[in-house]
Amino acid sequence: MEKIKKNSSKIVFLTVIALVCSWSLLGNAGNLNPSAPPGPTMKTLDEVEARIPVQSQPNSPGALYSISESGSYYLTGNITADPNKHGIEITASDVTIDLNGYALIGPGMGVGSSGHGIYASGQQVTVVNGSMCNWRGNGIYLNGKSNQVRNIKAFNNGTGGISVKENSTVNNCVARGNSGNGITAIYECCVIDKCSAYENTGVGIDADQSCVISYSTAHDNSNGGIMVADNSLITYCTSNNNGSEGIDAGWGCTVSHCTTNGNSDTGIELGRGSTVRGCTAWGNGNDGISSSNGATVIGCTARNNTNDGIQSAYSLITNNTSYGNGTNWNLSSCTTPSGHNHPAP
Repeated sequence: MEKIKKNSSKIVFLTVIALVCSWSLLGNAGNLNPSAPPGPTMKTLDEVEARIPVQSQPNSPGALYSISESGSYYLTGNITADPNKHGIEITASDVTIDLNGYALIGPGMGVGSSGHGIYASGQQVTVVNGSMCNWRGNGIYLNGKSNQVRNIKAFNNGTGGISVKENSTVNNCVARGNSGNGITAIYECCVIDKCSAYENTGVGIDADQSCVISYSTAHDNSNGGIMVADNSLITYCTSNNNGSEGIDAGWGCTVSHCTTNGNSDTGIELGRGSTVRGCTAWGNGNDGISSSNGATVIGCTARNNTNDGIQSAYSLITNNTSYGNGTNWNLSSCTTPSGHNHPAP
């Protein structure tokens, strides 16, 4: 009995303590009623990314829409412009335009005397994600430095597809059926990557000095396929069935891992001091690979070309294969390590 009484006393004691603690906590609790209605917790779209509709911009004497302030802009629908006007004119620098998959449609590639789809005079201008067609001028003409064009289709324009200037980049674009060049990079240090240019009346891809053209294709252009000026790099490109040279590179250039086929003139034409490595030239209407003095031709294949397979002077020619051409080797005062070319020159 004594043990039962002691245990009962303990239980009563612990129960009293628990009740005291509970009342103490309840007494110290704050006011659970809100002091004001709850406010919004989500950011607005303008706070997340402040973008401006292009169609909200004013027109100008030369353009349907004129952008004069830096910022991020986007299209809300297709744009169709009048003759002799640009679709969009950009006079500011640091402008990005997202076409949102829409098209800028001109009045016709032969209508009027001027007018580009997008014309920009500023620097650091970026144009992405849309199409440009039927303009009297270029689909896109960016006249400043350090600009970017990405994911654009430019077709059936009157003087060219896409044109950029110094330190600019053109990536993942298509230029088709333009009167003039498909893609043009004027001045130095431009990059053209993962692009396609075909059925243009000029050169498919035409770049100035110290430029890089990579992983791109040029075919069925009325003039040459890919052309670059001095000290440029062309790598992992294909140039087929063009009306002149497949690849035409200036002095001090490097052409690597490219293929040229079925071009009306020479497959790969190189200036002085250039290097061609790991390339294939076959079925071209003139020479397969032709280089000026002081070049290096290494690890290439030339076959079934109408004239010379490989032609050069005062150059290093090694580890190449040339067969089935009008003349397999046309070499003057070249270094040709014994057993390194097949068949031997």
